[in-house]
Amino acid sequence: MKRRWQCVRCGKLLGVWGGERLSIRFARGHQYIVGFPAEATCRHCGTLNELPGEGRATPPRCAGSQ
Repeated sequence: MKRRWQCVRCGKLLGVWGGERLSIRFARGHQYIVGFPAEATCRHCGTLNELPGEGRATPPRCAGSQ
């Protein structure tokens, strides 16, 4: 099952993941397939988002909040 990785602040789609890989795709045909953990800055609002390496069933969180 594929799951969506969305920005914790604005909800913009950051990537899609399932299994051991995360697919990040954006304008002009650029696509990256990466492993975990992963971090990405939202192109829309600038928030740094994290997707942890273990326990990925938990929702992603903002890197700055604890």
